[in-house]
Amino acid sequence: MSQDIFFQETLTQGITTIFLKSGGYRGRCYYSDKIAHGLGEGTVQLSFAVLDEAGYDNGPLNGSHLIFGDLSAFEESSYLPGVPAVKIGAVLFPEQGQFQIGIRLQENTPLSQLKIAWWASRLEPKTRPAVILPDTVLDEPDELLSQPDENAFFITNAPRVLRTGKQFSFHVAMPKAGGTPVWTVKEPGGGTITQEGVYTAPSVPGIFEIQASLGEQITSVYIMVKE
Repeated sequence: MSQDIFFQETLTQGITTIFLKSGGYRGRCYYSDKIAHGLGEGTVQLSFAVLDEAGYDNGPLNGSHLIFGDLSAFEESSYLPGVPAVKIGAVLFPEQGQFQIGIRLQENTPLSQLKIAWWASRLEPKTRPAVILPDTVLDEPDELLSQPDENAFFITNAPRVLRTGKQFSFHVAMPKAGGTPVWTVKEPGGGTITQEGVYTAPSVPGIFEIQASLGEQITSVYIMVKE
């Protein structure tokens, strides 16, 4: 029987903090530690955004916001960022399943650190008989996804949008050494989460950060809550 090859994207995400150890001066460069992206060895696609926790748009904004690309595109808008403009680069280490982020400040800042959200993705080929449609292939079981490396620690599921008051159970990929993750909601009034990872959205809409920690390892995702 003839075969068609389809592709399914495998995605991991997280947040890392880059400390401005020598002061946040224009033109200076700063770097993260090496980060395990959780997709194993080989080439992956990386993308990044700066977290803005003090943005202003016709009044103070609640929660964190993600800034993608060139911040100067908003110089004539009503949005006033609480973070400096930066250039972001990264080095991928394919044989290690890791990458490192570098930033270059475009302006001075009094901030002592910047948080960078990252996404890593890979297209996984999936061969199925030609008579099977792609939308059926998307429903294949999880074992077709690539396996994370033994040190990976990341949230494996996250809804993009959740209704107010609704519940959702988060899960994490655990390193080989095991352990018990600690769950928290970063923003006050951002809902509650049990230590089993069951999140209850608040009664008010917003964007909230859900964080899991395991010793010194931290992973988090952002959830948009709507009415």
